[in-house]
Amino acid sequence: MENNRKKEINKCLMSIKSDHDMQSVFDLHSLIGVVFRHIALRYLSNTQDADDVVQDFWANIFEIASKYHYNTNAFAFLCKAFKNSVLNYCIKKGKEANRKVYYVDYENFASDNGKLIENVVMENSIDIAVSNLSEEQKSVIQLTYFEDLTIREIAKLLNKSKSQIARIKQSALGELKQTLGFGENNSSLNKAVDEAKDGDLV
Repeated sequence: MENNRKKEINKCLMSIKSDHDMQSVFDLHSLIGVVFRHIALRYLSNTQDADDVVQDFWANIFEIASKYHYNTNAFAFLCKAFKNSVLNYCIKKGKEANRKVYYVDYENFASDNGKLIENVVMENSIDIAVSNLSEEQKSVIQLTYFEDLTIREIAKLLNKSKSQIARIKQSALGELKQTLGFGENNSSLNKAVDEAKDGDLV
């Protein structure tokens, strides 16, 4: 993560800890709120549970901030605290955390090529979301977004009609939108998938 952003997160967390400053809570949310939602989705694969655990975390932010020490990485501290909140939520609600989640080095969340942390989290979230699709849906998404084939070309390749492929694609996009928390407009999802094309997501 870029140093300026690390400093801003650290500053916000210190203000929350020492002054109980609400503006710093809003600033912190704008800096890293999206990260928490996607971490929750990776563990829970359910938007309602993800939203619940995120709200619980922000409701307890003053208590969480009270445990922060200035000389530690604020971003890593918050991500680890949030991960613990997700796991505690699962225990409390009797839910299973997604075992497909891999260890994340929150200290070095941004990659060496300078990708923003949101992009890294989004790629990981798309990976999990795509893995939950049926094999047929995965094939259509792979061929559409990662190999740039048309509906006609995919239909011929998979020996199906164009209308069948169109239905499979729409159902896959619908499931991805629900898992990733996108609205009705597919353009945001298309953009997110396009940005993740370089990764091996399927």
